Amino acid sequence: MKRIALFARVSNESQASEDRHSIPAQIEFMRERCQREGWEVVKEYVAPGESAFTGVLSKRPTLARAVKDAQDGCFDALMIHESSRLARNERLAHEILDTLHEAGVSLICADSPIDFATAEGRVYFGVQQDLNAYWSRKMAEHITKGKRKQFSLGLPVGSLPLGYARSEEPGSAPILVEDEAKAIRRAFRLRAQGASLSDIAKHFEDAGIRPRSRIGYDRFTVSSVQSLIGNRFYAGFVVRRGEYKRGQHQPLVTEEAWLAAQSTTRLAPRRSAATPALLAGLARCMLCGGPVWTSTTGTRDSRVVSYREAAHLQFRACPAARRMWSCRAADETVSTVVAEMALDSAWLEKVDRDARSAPRQADEAELARVEGQRTRANRAYIAGNLPEAEWQKMLADLNRRAAELRREPINVSFLGERLQSMGQLWSVATIEQKRRALRHLFKAVHLDCGAKTLSLEPTPEFAPLFDLRRRGVLDLPPAGIEPAHMV
Repeated sequence: MKRIALFARVSNESQASEDRHSIPAQIEFMRERCQREGWEVVKEYVAPGESAFTGVLSKRPTLARAVKDAQDGCFDALMIHESSRLARNERLAHEILDTLHEAGVSLICADSPIDFATAEGRVYFGVQQDLNAYWSRKMAEHITKGKRKQFSLGLPVGSLPLGYARSEEPGSAPILVEDEAKAIRRAFRLRAQGASLSDIAKHFEDAGIRPRSRIGYDRFTVSSVQSLIGNRFYAGFVVRRGEYKRGQHQPLVTEEAWLAAQSTTRLAPRRSAATPALLAGLARCMLCGGPVWTSTTGTRDSRVVSYREAAHLQFRACPAARRMWSCRAADETVSTVVAEMALDSAWLEKVDRDARSAPRQADEAELARVEGQRTRANRAYIAGNLPEAEWQKMLADLNRRAAELRREPINVSFLGERLQSMGQLWSVATIEQKRRALRHLFKAVHLDCGAKTLSLEPTPEFAPLFDLRRRGVLDLPPAGIEPAHMV
């Protein structure tokens, strides 16, 4: 029995329960197709609020997870409601189709019988994706025009801030939400009197006011309070792309009150840290996946810069919340890994052996033979001369064979040379050069600030080499670096 994974998506959460394109409707439609075909649904991926117009798969976390599971052999086919649910970016759509094909996983549209693995199916898929991208771009043009018109009339562009609601009369200014407006006016007064952002967050908590968070926060954080206090909308202005003008809506505070709050909100310029944080922007919590911030403690003459788990400031649960780890210690661990790359002869020897034994480029004659077998199998099935179970098994085998033939060899020798050069230059590189280098090497550096350990998550380009080390195929990392530091 064919194992099917379902993927349902809408662009924003407000669409998730509306018309036939809603998440429940998509899931129901796909389940009905699977039931008719006798297929088993083994996974369901639901992506409310995941925009399909981006061309970067990492910005589509639910879809990226589905593609990764496909590569891991978790299912035989990925089903979508219709083609625009997959992507509205032509390049990304074809990239996903190729990745699924290489993994031996087929893509199925619930509303279409077309096989996208065939030449005709690929053409149809391309036309559909071109049309999806075209209509998205045309819609974006119309939306831009509409926003420009809204701004010219003094009406808000985009979502409304806390304290306001849409008027029932189209084209009218938003109206006040009195309980929220009262709490916001008091927040501005408190800030002008010198209250901290944390104090104001507590004020909202005590008043039972919740933020309008797109990412699910149900309480105010320091950063969300700072954004609220800095919003010119409360002083009676609408803003678009850095330009602002007087709006039609009723201000919550006067311009004088707004400016008085800003004088204490603007942060003083920071002194440069005695020990720059090498992992700033890369560090994530190993335990909960949240961001790790930097924190400076000590006196003016003796400052210590540390990485700090900031879960308590974002109302996240984490066992390592508030724990800190010296930037110097964590940075030296990572620096040792990179710098010692130039001295690891066993690594480079293994790289050369792998490069020599890497698979050659696809044999075109063998590929043509496999494609011919697939075409004949499809014709035999359509003609009724091949049972469906046998046809599916034959097609899966041929797809896997074609994917193996098309798989490009990893140029580990070239990557090894890049790593060696990076290691040799590390000792003379500036902090900014080192940060740029780390962003090429690693997607993230995961810190456990409580246990004071870290792990490195390589970028896809360098993952094969780090994986060889982690599995012990190459020599272990240099003395002083625990194997657990390599992921």
